[in-house]
Amino acid sequence: MSKSDGWPPKEWNPILIEVGKIVFNWNTLEQTISRILTTLVGEGDNIKILVTQLGNRTVTDSIKTFANEFFEGKEREYLLHLVELFDILRGYRNYYIHSFNGVSTQIIEVNTPSGPVSAWDSANPMAIFSSLRARKKLEEHKDFKRVEDIKPIALLLKDANTYCAKVSLHFKSPDNHNLPDSKFNLPKRIEVKFNPINI
Repeated sequence: MSKSDGWPPKEWNPILIEVGKIVFNWNTLEQTISRILTTLVGEGDNIKILVTQLGNRTVTDSIKTFANEFFEGKEREYLLHLVELFDILRGYRNYYIHSFNGVSTQIIEVNTPSGPVSAWDSANPMAIFSSLRARKKLEEHKDFKRVEDIKPIALLLKDANTYCAKVSLHFKSPDNHNLPDSKFNLPKRIEVKFNPINI
Protein backbone atom coordinates (compact mmCIF):
# COMPACT_ATOMS: atom_id res chain seq x y z
CA MET A 1 0.00 0.00 0.00
CA SER A 2 1.41 3.38 -0.96
CA LYS A 3 1.41 6.39 1.36
CA SER A 4 -1.14 8.09 -0.89
CA ASP A 5 -3.67 5.31 -0.25
CA GLY A 6 -3.97 6.27 3.39
CA TRP A 7 -4.71 4.13 6.38
CA PRO A 8 -7.12 2.59 7.10
CA PRO A 9 -8.20 1.56 3.61
CA LYS A 10 -11.22 3.47 2.33
CA GLU A 11 -13.10 0.17 1.90
CA TRP A 12 -13.27 -0.03 5.70
CA ASN A 13 -15.02 3.35 6.00
CA PRO A 14 -18.61 2.00 6.09
CA ILE A 15 -17.78 -0.19 9.10
CA LEU A 16 -15.71 2.48 10.84
CA ILE A 17 -18.49 5.04 10.31
CA GLU A 18 -21.15 2.77 11.83
CA VAL A 19 -18.97 1.88 14.83
CA GLY A 20 -18.24 5.61 15.20
CA LYS A 21 -22.00 6.27 15.26
CA ILE A 22 -22.36 3.68 18.03
CA VAL A 23 -19.64 5.45 20.05
CA PHE A 24 -21.20 8.88 19.46
CA ASN A 25 -24.77 7.75 20.16
CA TRP A 26 -23.72 5.92 23.33
CA ASN A 27 -21.79 8.92 24.63
CA THR A 28 -24.72 11.27 24.06
CA LEU A 29 -27.10 8.76 25.68
CA GLU A 30 -24.79 8.51 28.69
CA GLN A 31 -24.76 12.31 29.00
CA THR A 32 -28.57 12.39 28.79
CA ILE A 33 -28.88 9.85 31.62
CA SER A 34 -26.44 11.84 33.78
CA ARG A 35 -28.39 15.02 32.99
CA ILE A 36 -31.58 13.35 34.25
CA LEU A 37 -29.91 12.53 37.56
CA THR A 38 -28.59 16.09 37.82
CA THR A 39 -32.13 17.38 37.25
CA LEU A 40 -33.61 15.02 39.86
CA VAL A 41 -30.99 15.92 42.46
CA GLY A 42 -31.11 19.65 41.79
CA GLU A 43 -29.14 21.81 39.40
CA GLY A 44 -25.88 23.48 40.31
CA ASP A 45 -22.13 23.18 39.89
CA ASN A 46 -21.77 21.20 43.12
CA ILE A 47 -24.18 18.58 41.78
CA LYS A 48 -22.46 18.51 38.36
CA ILE A 49 -19.13 17.80 40.07
CA LEU A 50 -20.66 14.93 42.02
CA VAL A 51 -22.61 13.38 39.10
CA THR A 52 -19.58 13.67 36.80
CA GLN A 53 -17.65 11.32 39.10
CA LEU A 54 -20.33 8.63 39.22
CA GLY A 55 -20.18 5.46 37.17
CA ASN A 56 -23.15 4.26 35.12
CA ARG A 57 -24.38 1.75 37.70
CA THR A 58 -24.38 4.35 40.47
CA VAL A 59 -26.20 6.81 38.22
CA THR A 60 -28.92 4.30 37.34
CA ASP A 61 -29.22 3.07 40.94
CA SER A 62 -29.64 6.70 42.04
CA ILE A 63 -32.31 7.37 39.40
CA LYS A 64 -34.19 4.22 40.53
CA THR A 65 -34.02 5.39 44.13
CA PHE A 66 -35.31 8.86 43.22
CA ALA A 67 -38.10 7.28 41.16
CA ASN A 68 -39.20 5.04 44.03
CA GLU A 69 -38.83 7.62 46.79
CA PHE A 70 -40.11 10.82 45.19
CA PHE A 71 -42.30 9.94 42.19
CA GLU A 72 -45.39 7.89 41.53
CA GLY A 73 -47.61 6.87 38.65
CA LYS A 74 -46.49 7.56 35.11
CA GLU A 75 -43.39 9.54 36.10
CA ARG A 76 -42.08 6.68 38.26
CA GLU A 77 -42.86 4.16 35.50
CA TYR A 78 -40.98 6.18 32.89
CA LEU A 79 -37.92 6.68 35.10
CA LEU A 80 -37.72 2.98 35.96
CA HIS A 81 -38.27 2.04 32.32
CA LEU A 82 -35.52 4.47 31.27
CA VAL A 83 -33.07 2.83 33.67
CA GLU A 84 -33.94 -0.64 32.36
CA LEU A 85 -33.46 0.56 28.77
CA PHE A 86 -30.10 2.13 29.62
CA ASP A 87 -28.91 -1.05 31.38
CA ILE A 88 -29.84 -3.18 28.35
CA LEU A 89 -28.09 -0.76 26.00
CA ARG A 90 -24.97 -0.80 28.18
CA GLY A 91 -24.57 -4.45 27.14
CA TYR A 92 -24.62 -3.36 23.49
CA ARG A 93 -22.07 -0.64 24.25
CA ASN A 94 -19.78 -3.11 25.98
CA TYR A 95 -19.93 -5.47 23.05
CA TYR A 96 -19.79 -3.11 20.08
CA ILE A 97 -17.20 -0.74 21.53
CA HIS A 98 -15.00 -2.87 23.78
CA SER A 99 -14.78 -6.01 21.64
CA PHE A 100 -14.43 -4.31 18.23
CA ASN A 101 -10.79 -4.85 17.41
CA GLY A 102 -10.31 -5.32 13.73
CA VAL A 103 -11.58 -5.35 10.18
CA SER A 104 -11.17 -8.31 7.90
CA THR A 105 -11.99 -9.42 4.41
CA GLN A 106 -13.04 -12.84 3.33
CA ILE A 107 -11.73 -15.04 0.58
CA ILE A 108 -14.23 -15.69 -2.19
CA GLU A 109 -14.20 -17.88 -5.28
CA VAL A 110 -14.14 -15.86 -8.50
CA ASN A 111 -14.82 -17.45 -11.86
CA THR A 112 -12.30 -16.40 -14.50
CA PRO A 113 -11.82 -17.51 -18.12
CA SER A 114 -9.08 -19.86 -16.92
CA GLY A 115 -11.20 -21.29 -14.09
CA PRO A 116 -12.13 -20.42 -10.49
CA VAL A 117 -9.59 -18.60 -8.35
CA SER A 118 -9.58 -17.47 -4.73
CA ALA A 119 -9.50 -13.72 -4.14
CA TRP A 120 -9.82 -11.25 -1.26
CA ASP A 121 -13.22 -9.57 -1.22
CA SER A 122 -11.93 -6.14 -0.14
CA ALA A 123 -15.14 -4.39 -1.24
CA ASN A 124 -17.15 -6.06 1.56
CA PRO A 125 -15.15 -5.85 4.79
CA MET A 126 -16.25 -7.44 8.03
CA ALA A 127 -15.82 -6.08 11.55
CA ILE A 128 -14.11 -8.42 13.99
CA PHE A 129 -15.55 -8.59 17.49
CA SER A 130 -13.55 -10.67 19.92
CA SER A 131 -12.77 -10.86 23.59
CA LEU A 132 -11.49 -13.16 26.29
CA ARG A 133 -12.87 -13.84 29.73
CA ALA A 134 -11.57 -15.84 32.64
CA ARG A 135 -14.34 -17.03 34.94
CA LYS A 136 -13.24 -20.44 36.19
CA LYS A 137 -12.09 -21.29 32.63
CA LEU A 138 -10.42 -19.26 29.90
CA GLU A 139 -12.99 -18.55 27.20
CA GLU A 140 -13.03 -16.67 23.92
CA HIS A 141 -15.66 -14.91 21.87
CA LYS A 142 -15.09 -14.16 18.19
CA ASP A 143 -17.59 -12.97 15.63
CA PHE A 144 -17.57 -11.24 12.26
CA LYS A 145 -20.21 -8.70 11.28
CA ARG A 146 -20.91 -6.80 8.09
CA VAL A 147 -21.93 -3.15 8.00
CA GLU A 148 -25.60 -4.11 7.58
CA ASP A 149 -25.37 -5.99 10.92
CA ILE A 150 -23.95 -2.93 12.71
CA LYS A 151 -26.22 -0.19 11.28
CA PRO A 152 -29.31 -1.25 13.29
CA ILE A 153 -27.36 -0.96 16.55
CA ALA A 154 -26.23 2.59 15.77
CA LEU A 155 -29.84 3.46 14.90
CA LEU A 156 -31.16 1.78 18.09
CA LEU A 157 -28.83 3.93 20.22
CA LYS A 158 -29.80 7.09 18.32
CA ASP A 159 -33.52 6.41 18.75
CA ALA A 160 -33.06 5.52 22.43
CA ASN A 161 -31.20 8.78 23.02
CA THR A 162 -34.00 10.77 21.33
CA TYR A 163 -36.53 9.06 23.61
CA CYS A 164 -34.41 9.62 26.73
CA ALA A 165 -33.96 13.29 25.81
CA LYS A 166 -37.76 13.69 25.68
CA VAL A 167 -38.08 12.09 29.11
CA SER A 168 -35.28 14.33 30.38
CA LEU A 169 -37.05 17.45 29.10
CA HIS A 170 -40.19 16.49 31.01
CA PHE A 171 -38.34 16.24 34.31
CA LYS A 172 -36.44 19.46 33.65
CA SER A 173 -39.58 21.41 32.72
CA PRO A 174 -42.75 19.39 33.40
CA ASP A 175 -45.06 22.33 32.69
CA ASN A 176 -43.64 22.70 29.16
CA HIS A 177 -42.88 19.10 28.17
CA ASN A 178 -45.04 16.00 28.48
CA LEU A 179 -43.65 12.53 28.79
CA PRO A 180 -43.65 10.64 25.47
CA ASP A 181 -46.99 9.06 24.58
CA SER A 182 -45.53 5.58 24.87
CA LYS A 183 -42.46 3.95 26.31
CA PHE A 184 -39.57 2.91 24.09
CA ASN A 185 -39.73 -0.77 23.15
CA LEU A 186 -37.07 -2.56 25.15
CA PRO A 187 -34.62 -4.43 22.92
CA LYS A 188 -33.50 -7.95 23.75
CA ARG A 189 -30.46 -8.15 25.96
CA ILE A 190 -27.39 -8.88 23.90
CA GLU A 191 -26.13 -12.43 24.15
CA VAL A 192 -22.44 -13.08 23.63
CA LYS A 193 -21.41 -16.70 23.19
CA PHE A 194 -18.05 -17.70 24.66
CA ASN A 195 -16.23 -20.90 23.87
CA PRO A 196 -13.63 -22.62 26.07
CA ILE A 197 -10.00 -22.37 25.05
CA ASN A 198 -7.86 -25.43 25.58
CA ILE A 199 -4.58 -24.44 27.20
